[in-house]
Amino acid sequence: MGVIAQYDAFAASLLQLGLVGIWTQKPIINGDEMRQPNILPSIPKGPVFREIMNEQEVWMTLHPGGSKEMLVEHMKMKYPDFT
Repeated sequence: MGVIAQYDAFAASLLQLGLVGIWTQKPIINGDEMRQPNILPSIPKGPVFREIMNEQEVWMTLHPGGSKEMLVEHMKMKYPDFT
């Protein structure tokens, strides 16, 4: 398989997985909302908060088209100490 064919296959995979443009995607849940009582109200400020927001980005990348409700459930399961 030639180099151009490999790039075409890669591009087709990105399209199929819904990953084209994810680098411009905004977080589903902003920082203020993440601290709401129904999500993670006990998040401390500082590095832990950044870790949680980064986890959201990872989840969004692994679940393109995932819903806010699915993300909230994931965050609650991943960070039960902050619920």
